[in-house]
Amino acid sequence: MEGTTKFFDCSATKLDGTKVDKIKDLVGAAKAVLVVNVACKWGVTDRDYKQLVQMYTDLKSKGLEILAFPCNQFGAQEPEDAAWITDFVKQYPVEFHMMDKIDVQG
Repeated sequence: MEGTTKFFDCSATKLDGTKVDKIKDLVGAAKAVLVVNVACKWGVTDRDYKQLVQMYTDLKSKGLEILAFPCNQFGAQEPEDAAWITDFVKQYPVEFHMMDKIDVQG
């Protein structure tokens, strides 16, 4: 996001390679959007995914959307590619949006 671009007007890519022209098109009329950095090799990954899944299950009917962005910039805790991450999250009943890996620093 450069300059004065608003978050909901930013483009993104889902983990499956689907391009999203604007975040607002992905989240629709959500009342709340949680943007979270995830990593498969972090010490509390299991706990975090379970909590995110539970939160989404409990609140999606009330308008919550979750956008989970993997990132490898923090201790190399997400070194794998999109196919590996997709396979990894199958162990959790993830229904929220898994986005492609991004760099969040800089």
